[in-house]
Amino acid sequence: MKAVFWKECRHQLLSFRSAFFVLLFVILGISLEQLFSLAAIEIGGIDNKTYAGSFYVVIKLAVILLGYLFASILSHGCINRETESKSARLIISKISRTEYIVGKYLANITFWVICFILIYGCLFLKYKVFDVSELITNTVTLIYYNSIIILLSVVMKRGVASNFLGLVVGIVLPFIGLYTMAKNSILRFLFPYSYIFKLDWNTLVPIILSVAIIGIAIAIFKRMDL
Repeated sequence: MKAVFWKECRHQLLSFRSAFFVLLFVILGISLEQLFSLAAIEIGGIDNKTYAGSFYVVIKLAVILLGYLFASILSHGCINRETESKSARLIISKISRTEYIVGKYLANITFWVICFILIYGCLFLKYKVFDVSELITNTVTLIYYNSIIILLSVVMKRGVASNFLGLVVGIVLPFIGLYTMAKNSILRFLFPYSYIFKLDWNTLVPIILSVAIIGIAIAIFKRMDL
């Protein structure tokens, strides 16, 4: 499992798409910095806590609305690219199929944890504010998103199909989830959004849902003919 984990981590960290998203956050940060500077001139100054808080709000909104889309673009083919090329046969001849899926999943999560730590570390260096609760809740959200991405990468045998479906789900999922939450629908409990706005025991629920989704992915993968 360790070999699968490290291979997927390297793939994520060294890919062009990963560099693109890091650059995107840098551009976003520069743009917000300019916006806040203009606001500070207008209202006579903004303290560091307010600056950092504004960044945290923007990052949380980006995770909620675009997090699945970003994660899907990076990881939609993490399973099916190897099943499609038949290279997965060689890998699962040395480890179990459960270890294979779990290794891929943990690598995807690790990539996003590293990204969040780097982003929040930069905010701390600049504004001397580090919000651990934001780091945890955003990570939990990406844990949930990546479990769905793994499941779809198992179910969809072709990378093109999983890429297209990932784009559709990335657009639809946040709006359906937020809509069910606004309407107080019972379906809201299937989405992470009801649990991530305050750090308490409810934050564990998306992780439990993710474990269940990964369990389904493993069960399906075990039945697949590679």
